[in-house]
Amino acid sequence: MLPTSLQEINEYLFYEFGKDLEEDESKISQNWPFVLKDKGSFHANEREFYVYEFSDEDDEYYVIDGESLTYVDKSDLSLEELRLEQIGYCWIKRREPIDIDTVILGEEKIPGTTQRKNEIEMLAKEAIGGEEKFSILEGLYLKDNGSYLAIVERKSDKQADIIGTEIKAEPAPCSKASAYRRLAIAIGAMVETNRL
Repeated sequence: MLPTSLQEINEYLFYEFGKDLEEDESKISQNWPFVLKDKGSFHANEREFYVYEFSDEDDEYYVIDGESLTYVDKSDLSLEELRLEQIGYCWIKRREPIDIDTVILGEEKIPGTTQRKNEIEMLAKEAIGGEEKFSILEGLYLKDNGSYLAIVERKSDKQADIIGTEIKAEPAPCSKASAYRRLAIAIGAMVETNRL
């Protein structure tokens, strides 16, 4: 698959960033409304991804051209971490994730929100110690096999760990990224090193 042209990417970003409310779309070009810097490409999940960097005022982003166009906060992530993130997203998605706070009606096999939260709390206590206070930053029930996956943060030192039914607890990577992105990057790394 060939990469999308810079002008088409800028057209996508023009609408995503709401520029159409204040600017004329006829101005869209390879270099407007954003200057896109080619950061390279990577292969993941049997697909090629092309990555460009851009900024909007003081905020920095990546636009990723893969299955579709999407943009994400840069969060100081490297190209390799973006690749691991895509691998992790795919692995999680295949297991039909359900957030611990999402209410599911009519499916008796899916534990309720309270039970899902309790299961993740028990996993966290085993992984980081029963006396340690923590917050669940992101918690998932994987419907495909009935397992759990989460990122939890210790209140004492704000250190975050990836925990789960099928994995050994380990420190969460990429502290500037969102909890879900950190979880996906960690899972991608585990898949890559045959730990999952």
